[in-house]
Amino acid sequence: MLAKEDGPFEVFQSLRNWAAQKAPTWVSMGLSCIACLSFWIGLLASWVLGGEVVLVVCRGLAFSAVAVILMRWVQ
Repeated sequence: MLAKEDGPFEVFQSLRNWAAQKAPTWVSMGLSCIACLSFWIGLLASWVLGGEVVLVVCRGLAFSAVAVILMRWVQ
């Protein structure tokens, strides 16, 4: 939703537009790419759940993989 939708009151679209104009290139590209964004959000969600570093990274990659698979299945 963050990468492709406008969001309520066009918040997500405004964030992507701001990143395209002001932020470094990798940030603006990362906000538009579902695979990139799902990696960072999955890693953050995994970190919140806690555990050892290896578990956090593996769980974050698993969350990202599920998001990418769902995205490709729906499109």
